[in-house]
Amino acid sequence: MENAAHARIGRNDPCHCGSGKKYKKCCAAKDEAAEREAMEKKWAEAVEKKKHEDHLAAQQKQTDASAAPRAPRASMVPRGGPPKNLPVSAPKFRMPQKSGES
Repeated sequence: MENAAHARIGRNDPCHCGSGKKYKKCCAAKDEAAEREAMEKKWAEAVEKKKHEDHLAAQQKQTDASAAPRAPRASMVPRGGPPKNLPVSAPKFRMPQKSGES
């Protein structure tokens, strides 16, 4: 209720504290600082709440992923064995004979 009264006070109106000074010269900075602090507190709480919700969602996603059945992995070799056009064993290389040996 008190904040609603502050919202109606103009900067050039007499201060609500009764000092007789203009509001902008007396309590404006203090009131604005208190309002800014309250907004920063609400912002920090909202950020923490969002982090907590994201953490819970990640945990739930991880739990759901671990509970889901996995598809079997496909074999590296096709069902019919290796392709027919490739040699089964490694190719053999002939080394030239060393000269001077008989």
